[in-house]
Amino acid sequence: MRLFHETTVSWPGCSCVEAAGLGVEASDPTRARRAVLVPVRVPVMRAPIGILTGLTLVVGFAVASLTGSRSLGGVVLVLGGAACAWCMWRTTGALRTVAALGAVVALFVVSHLLGHVIGAWPAVLLVAVVAGAIAYALASSPAPVPLD
Repeated sequence: MRLFHETTVSWPGCSCVEAAGLGVEASDPTRARRAVLVPVRVPVMRAPIGILTGLTLVVGFAVASLTGSRSLGGVVLVLGGAACAWCMWRTTGALRTVAALGAVVALFVVSHLLGHVIGAWPAVLLVAVVAGAIAYALASSPAPVPLD
């Protein structure tokens, strides 16, 4: 199972281009500035997006359960969802990010319905695994980035 894949990105103003595999030291600002203006291929880790998605649902529910405050659990969900969306947007683009967010919101609703049948925690854990798998699958191949 590959945890890394290649994606083409361009980071204007990035000071660390050694990590991008260009072989240019960050201490040489002239060469570094020139180097980051061209698109480069860098490895992007995709597994954390799926893990973060699943953990966001579990931690959000745990916070709501332990504190008795559903709104505090909602804050955790919104912050975790924003972090997932930001990571995914940068690596795969808007379309896959919106698709993942839509799937997670739908699964969030399903978890409430499923909770009446199998119990709250089993429903949350099941939905977290499915949501993480969907996020992982959507993040598995990068969106095409124009090289112009």
